[in-house]
Amino acid sequence: MGPVKLFFYGLIFLLLRVFSLSAQDSYSEKYFAQKTRILLILDASGSMNETWEGQQRFEISKSILMNMVDSVEASNKDVEFALRIFGHQSHKDERNCKDSKLEIPFGANNANKIKQKLANVKPQGWTPIAYSLLQAADDFTNVPGVKNAIILVTDGLENCGGDLCAVAEALQSKRITLKPFIIGVDIKENAFPEFDCVGYYFDVSTKNAYKVVLDKVISQALNTTTVQIDLLDEAKQANITDLNISIYDSKSGILIYNFIHTFGKNRQTDTLLLDPVGRYDFVVNCIPPVEKNDIELIAGKHNTIKIEAPQGHLYLSTADGQSHSNTKCLVMRKGKNEILYAQRINSRQRYHSGIYDLELLTLPRIRMNGIKIGGDKIKEIRIAAPGTLSTYGKTDQKATIFKDDIDMTWVAELENINGKNQLHLQPGAYKLLLQPANSEHTEDSKVIDFSIESNAENVLRF
Repeated sequence: MGPVKLFFYGLIFLLLRVFSLSAQDSYSEKYFAQKTRILLILDASGSMNETWEGQQRFEISKSILMNMVDSVEASNKDVEFALRIFGHQSHKDERNCKDSKLEIPFGANNANKIKQKLANVKPQGWTPIAYSLLQAADDFTNVPGVKNAIILVTDGLENCGGDLCAVAEALQSKRITLKPFIIGVDIKENAFPEFDCVGYYFDVSTKNAYKVVLDKVISQALNTTTVQIDLLDEAKQANITDLNISIYDSKSGILIYNFIHTFGKNRQTDTLLLDPVGRYDFVVNCIPPVEKNDIELIAGKHNTIKIEAPQGHLYLSTADGQSHSNTKCLVMRKGKNEILYAQRINSRQRYHSGIYDLELLTLPRIRMNGIKIGGDKIKEIRIAAPGTLSTYGKTDQKATIFKDDIDMTWVAELENINGKNQLHLQPGAYKLLLQPANSEHTEDSKVIDFSIESNAENVLRF
């Protein structure tokens, strides 16, 4: 993450702290649903005529669904229902795989309309589940501040060759509706593998189980979906906080939410309101960033997202606390050349726990490899204060400075030295290779040995 991006996030942090209450209200109004629309997709294929616990499956479904719609409409005016039916327009001998129709569009107080429509439906056709889900996308008009849900009731599996997984993915990618709730009524086959990619599947084998499951589904569709993010330390405990977190839509990459992670009373983390439609990517903007991608929320539940983000601090210091304050240290992951951050000397910075390579931009540069940072502790590295090399030349000369070590490490080059020059160097032994500016002869060069001590000046005259 570059310095510009970090500055940008820092600005966001400040604004979020100052305007946290108004920002939360704005977020809730913009992203969290104030009204809920529930589309009922009901199987009216021929098999729904079969007897189940003394009644036709279809009659049992009608009764249970209507009681639910009546109850919800009476207690919650912010809920609208619509009804789509499949398998009811053509006899099964016709094998009509497009036999699906939105019979009652969304509207307030639809209970009586749905009841009247169901009274005249006769199950007879095939089971085009994938086609019905695909058509359902157009049953929801684009209305802001509305949460959409689908409840699909069927007694059998897809028999029209539709690709349920592909249809469900297309539906979710549009962020139109919650992942569908599927209620399997007395299905003899193992339907879980087929419906697993579609949505939340519930198998019911009795009327009582049917009612219980439907109540559970309605509760999840209507209730608030909340999220807390636990940032785990090295002991897998939720003790990390005060980090910026960004939440993105997994499909589009659009930024949905940006906030500072904090602890409330009893060290409980923030609770967020999130639309459970679609999937999310969570990015903890520490150094380096930590991601948890493609997360699906459970509608109507309190979701806890655990992200491992152990932290430690790096403190770069000098003895006097002033030297090198404008000098930076490049921080990289061990064995990697990508610069994660440029930290100023005489400063402290938090990093994700790990092993890092450091390169201090002193003269000469100082390389430190394999520095372990973590455990929510402070790793202090003390850098020696520089000394000053002052040179006085009477004629134009060129000078190259090397560190007096086995490799004769190049440090700096001075062009056209004439008069006084100053250079701040780290303590140590050096060699200065001096040559007249216009000379082309090697024998005109000479080497001067000198040393530098912290906070001291060494004067060379030539």
